[in-house]
Amino acid sequence: MRILDTTKALKKPGTLRSWLLSYNIVMLCIILALVIILFGAVFSLLAEMQNRNNTYQSL
Repeated sequence: MRILDTTKALKKPGTLRSWLLSYNIVMLCIILALVIILFGAVFSLLAEMQNRNNTYQSL
C-alpha cells in the first residue's frame, strides 16, 4: 500500500518536474518554429537575389 501512495505522489499533475518538462518542450517547439521561419526568409531572399542576377545577366 505504501508503494502505491508514493507512485501517486510522483504522478501529481502540478509538480515542478512536470511543469519544467512541459516548459522545455514548449520552448523547443517555439525555437524550432522560429528557426524554420528564419531559414525560409533567408532562402527567399537568396532566391530573389539570384533571380535579379539572372535578369541582369540576360540583358
